[in-house]
Amino acid sequence: MGISIANKLKIPVVHTYHTQYEDYTRYIANGLLIRPSMVKYIVRGFLSDVDGVICPSGIVKNILQGYQVKPPMRVISTGIELEKFQTRFTAAEIQAKRQELGIANDETMLLSLSRISYEKNIQAVIQALPQALAVNPKIKLVVVGDGPYRKRLEDLVRENGIEENVVFTGMVPSDQTVLYYQAADFFISASTSETQGLTYLEAIASQTPVIAQSNAYLDDVISDPMFGYLYADEGDLAEEILTAVSQTPTMTADAYQAKCFEISATHFGQELEKYYGELIAHNNFRLANYGGEKSFPKALTYLPKRVFKYLTKRNSSHNMHDEQITPSRSELSLGMKEPMNILFSIDDGYVEQFKVTLYSLYQNSDNPELDVYVLQKQKLAKTVEIQEFCDQLEINYHPIIIGERAFEDAPTTDRYPETIYYRLLAHEYLPETLDKILYLDADILVTNDISPLYDLEINDYLYAAASHVNENGLVDVANKVRLENYQAKTYYNSGTLLMNLKKIRQEVKRQDILDYIRHNDYKLFLPDQDVLNALYGHKIFQVAEEIYNFDTRYFTQYELQSKGYWNLDRVIKETVFLHFCGREKPWLSDNPRGNFFDLYKHYQHLVAKMEC
Repeated sequence: MGISIANKLKIPVVHTYHTQYEDYTRYIANGLLIRPSMVKYIVRGFLSDVDGVICPSGIVKNILQGYQVKPPMRVISTGIELEKFQTRFTAAEIQAKRQELGIANDETMLLSLSRISYEKNIQAVIQALPQALAVNPKIKLVVVGDGPYRKRLEDLVRENGIEENVVFTGMVPSDQTVLYYQAADFFISASTSETQGLTYLEAIASQTPVIAQSNAYLDDVISDPMFGYLYADEGDLAEEILTAVSQTPTMTADAYQAKCFEISATHFGQELEKYYGELIAHNNFRLANYGGEKSFPKALTYLPKRVFKYLTKRNSSHNMHDEQITPSRSELSLGMKEPMNILFSIDDGYVEQFKVTLYSLYQNSDNPELDVYVLQKQKLAKTVEIQEFCDQLEINYHPIIIGERAFEDAPTTDRYPETIYYRLLAHEYLPETLDKILYLDADILVTNDISPLYDLEINDYLYAAASHVNENGLVDVANKVRLENYQAKTYYNSGTLLMNLKKIRQEVKRQDILDYIRHNDYKLFLPDQDVLNALYGHKIFQVAEEIYNFDTRYFTQYELQSKGYWNLDRVIKETVFLHFCGREKPWLSDNPRGNFFDLYKHYQHLVAKMEC
């Protein structure tokens, strides 16, 4: 309505864009109605009808430029009313609050103040604390606020044995937040979903320095060590805490006053007035560039296009004269199935293989809605490339940075890097809204639809998996003796795992896994796979190896043991996962051996062609 009135009055329309909506689409109809990949089309269409866009930070501007938004954009950071935060509490009041929280005079208080949700990433701070405490045990974290993720954080504190160093206050009255800021030595946040984050400004206005992750916004705000320290990756957080505690200089009066003006509502108002004046002077912008055409209604047609694309993709895989495919009621009403959650765990050495696996999954899936989560120790060097690749396939990419050294003492080799262990504790890092997820190794080729496996109800089982290649049961016997898990039906391959996250959160404990690795590292041949089988092999639902873990090295064995049933034609028609186990990989050889290596090379070529 506002845009319509502005058009009639012939005055400019300015929109302020301040939310990364991709992070919140799952709260709308459980993520079924609006997908993250749709956001850019809707936003681009809506903003086509405005004369200017105000971005609270460089982060937002970069996002909108990625959406190819056309109207001019101006970064104007939202300011705060300073008076509330500049009013100092007495030393006695601050001392009383610290004593109430259990903070001694010689201890450092880190303050986290926010809604306690997964997106706020408080878990990263908690996971970094043990490393920092090993060097400086006089650090305490005070978590102010409440929310759906609080219980998980409290469990995480207990699992890390740092109950004495973390305090949860719950909600506090708004008029008391300033006292908490002023009582703290540092304000700390590991959130990556903020486009600006006014709590950073409130902390600085309270003369409390900040510890946070570097981004395009904070790089400007935290312009001097007296205002705080920024870390590049979560793996650096513990070290940055120690640096801040030991090296932060005192905030000088002149620097503080200058920074306060920069973050003030007064400065914000001046910048707004200036921008409005410029837009008034160029009031013909929309007519000159868009001819008065309204673009937002066009953007809305994106949703039915997705419905059409979905139905078309389903039917294109069937002969035109075959039985008609009738979508379910939920598919017709929402335009798509519930998205499938897919999990990978990779380092920079496996990015290209990950793309081949993902492309084969996309091409052979009857459900085009894929949410792909990638566990990684640090932010991958090719993050932008991966994001662009997923955008081309309209796949929702969710990088999850582990940023810890929990498995640095576990057995690793060139073939088994530390990242392979992350799948064992994936439930700690994935959003609690997920009930199930399918883990895939990045040396897998998907050749048929995964839906029958993904839709499998495994009830009280923790996982569904296929057995490792088994020669007449000898492998099973040997591994049961070695790992002392005689209740397990077989020895399972961990390359494909359907995870029952609800059940796993209840039964799979970090300390059990770490203790087992610590006491049994001498017997771990296939590291994380051995741990999975030893601790949870008896709680794994077995699925067909020939369909869901076809080891390409043993094609002849499969064919002979099945008396010719698993011939090449059968594999192509029925096998879902071709697993390129062992040292000899198709991407390492220019002279591929056999049909499966040729097939992998074909998908490699398709990926390269798509990226050109």
